[in-house]
Amino acid sequence: MNKEILVGVLGLIAWSLIIAVIAFVVGPDDVAGAKCGNMKWTGEGHDDNKPSSKEAKKLIDSGADVCEVAKKCDHMEIDVKIDNKQELHKTDMYQNAPAKIQEELDEYAEHGSGHDNPNIVCYEVEEAIKE
Repeated sequence: MNKEILVGVLGLIAWSLIIAVIAFVVGPDDVAGAKCGNMKWTGEGHDDNKPSSKEAKKLIDSGADVCEVAKKCDHMEIDVKIDNKQELHKTDMYQNAPAKIQEELDEYAEHGSGHDNPNIVCYEVEEAIKE
């Protein structure tokens, strides 16, 4: 009888550990430090493919967080273009971003993201929250 109880308790502990490991591996959606949810949107809600750089400028300077900017980029509602690191650091979007995302954006501002153009565009904003 004691052996059966011990096996049952050990089984329960093993399952608890497995669930804890899975929860840790899957983890929260804010891997880069932003609480952006799953950042997976449907194909619905995309605009007419004529994103506005004026709207982007207003958005990133009006206190919008990096998640909101990334979502609007994904929906092609805005066209972000930040020419250099100094300009980036002045934006509300950057100043309000978690440190990890700031580091990612700084990296993109210094070295680009594979397109040999060290500035920030929508692609970098979206990638920074995924890192």
